[in-house]
Amino acid sequence: MIWNNLSNLLANEFEALEDKSKFLKEKHARLTYCGEGSRMLTKAKADDNFEALKDRHLHGQKHYAGYSQATLRAILYIREMHEYFDPSEIDFMTDFGPGYGNFTRCWHDLYGLYNPKLHFQLVDLSRLHQISEYHLGLHNITVNHRTLNDMISPHGKSLFFAAHSLNEMVLKERTRVEQQLVKYDYLFLVYNNAFEGIDNCVWFDGLAKRLEKDFLTYTYQEEATAKWRMVGVKK
Repeated sequence: MIWNNLSNLLANEFEALEDKSKFLKEKHARLTYCGEGSRMLTKAKADDNFEALKDRHLHGQKHYAGYSQATLRAILYIREMHEYFDPSEIDFMTDFGPGYGNFTRCWHDLYGLYNPKLHFQLVDLSRLHQISEYHLGLHNITVNHRTLNDMISPHGKSLFFAAHSLNEMVLKERTRVEQQLVKYDYLFLVYNNAFEGIDNCVWFDGLAKRLEKDFLTYTYQEEATAKWRMVGVKK
């Protein structure tokens, strides 16, 4: 599996660094966690949360006026969520495939101080936990690290968030994740057109139909990131 192999490359690279402060300059981390953000910058600048979410730890990656691509994406994702539900009401957020943890950092910066009940579950391959743990530790953010095998059920108002993770799994593993989704109040899934021969647009359209008993679902393509979204709101 591509992610099993990549997780070992990322973990080996990270573990080999004596000074981890610029770990996103390394080959595999740069290719996996970083990307082009110039198209998103203008749109993100117009958002009310833009100043509040400026990166404090860039770890050596390319940035856009002090903002990482991951932060610019987070600003746009959260803005879009407001069209379907109120993010400030979330008590339990699962970040599935959290990268180096920056979306969780953004969410905590916006809502963590105002909601003492807010709980974060970061689900990833076990060797990658150390990467998000390092980044979030610099921000004094406590999370619950889990794998697909030992996820805990949400409580309170809950959100399942997956950006470029569920869409990069084999079909057998996606089925296991799908079984978890009905436990949540809200879903926000980001995906590209295809992955290793799987037509993601077809698969996510099918997912929306399979969930229609429990959720109102919305799918659309966002122009600044050029990626697709599926939003679910529990009926």
